Amino acid sequence: MTSFEKPPLLISPESQESKWGNDVTLDIHLARHGKKASFNAARIDNPDEVQQEANQLDLSDYDYVGVRTTPVERAVDTAQWVREGYENNPTVEQPNGRDIKLRVRQLSSGILSEGGTNIEEILKDAEASKDVNLISPDIRERYKEAVLAAPDSDWDKENAGANAFVQMMQTDMAELPTAFKELESGQEFSEQARQEIAAFKQKQLDVGGISMLEVALRMGSHLEKYVRLTKHLNNDSKVFLYEVNHSGFIEPDLAYLLRDQIESDPVSPDGQSTLEKMGGAFQPSEDVKISIKREGREQPVQVLFGLRGKQYSLVVDGRSDILTRSRKLVKELSVADEVLNNRYGSN
Repeated sequence: MTSFEKPPLLISPESQESKWGNDVTLDIHLARHGKKASFNAARIDNPDEVQQEANQLDLSDYDYVGVRTTPVERAVDTAQWVREGYENNPTVEQPNGRDIKLRVRQLSSGILSEGGTNIEEILKDAEASKDVNLISPDIRERYKEAVLAAPDSDWDKENAGANAFVQMMQTDMAELPTAFKELESGQEFSEQARQEIAAFKQKQLDVGGISMLEVALRMGSHLEKYVRLTKHLNNDSKVFLYEVNHSGFIEPDLAYLLRDQIESDPVSPDGQSTLEKMGGAFQPSEDVKISIKREGREQPVQVLFGLRGKQYSLVVDGRSDILTRSRKLVKELSVADEVLNNRYGSN
């Protein structure tokens, strides 16, 4: 297959387009980072375990294997050990041998790094965190309150924090009833919807950060980019990506994208909240297995989610589906650029 890192240009001649986007599979393991010794630890404390799991995964069916991560140190650290495991994995075969590419994705979930996307810069000082989290101080404070109020066990506190993030995202959605109704029906935004969006954006600027809804929309939009990418991969190709993210971000993303399916067919039927219905917060290194399947270059794409024994799915047609709507809505309500400018100036 042609290089996954540099897919063919969109303006490629029509005679060449028949070579791409037919019977393509892109599998993504969206995972939480490895175990950490303390709440804000910059490194994981189970690197051997992470590396061994990566080394033993059967990847023999894939033409390309890659690793992606947020710029937070413990996520990048996890990704480094995963890459090392894949590079020594006997089932990995690809055009460049076992030279596994690791890429840092900034802002895909509202996080940047003072080290940019340079892995060495991000990891060079284990004592000082360099990540720049754009969620508001108000959200972080409410998260801390939920964690402190939880029973005194690590797992109860993990659940409480993730649940607070999911509930904040749901509260955000409730502030945009007209916008969501029109978005889901395919309408252009009315004046009332635009007023809702403007008021919502101003509220986020007033508290100095992006909302949990923007985080979920950014992650949905990031997934939609992968869906579009499959249109430009060689026919009959299979690609595998391991993508490292965080508890508190993965759960709101799934709660947004799969909310109706989780309600009707929950992982935990006895759960009361959405988080409980999906089985609670993600454990270290736990993943949701996402499979993007494109049968034809111009056909709708099926996106499957393997979550704790349940199978959920979305159909992406590039027009009215929830991933395309995520991309449209995040453009309308994002305040990330303004927050960055207000915190750090235009430079």
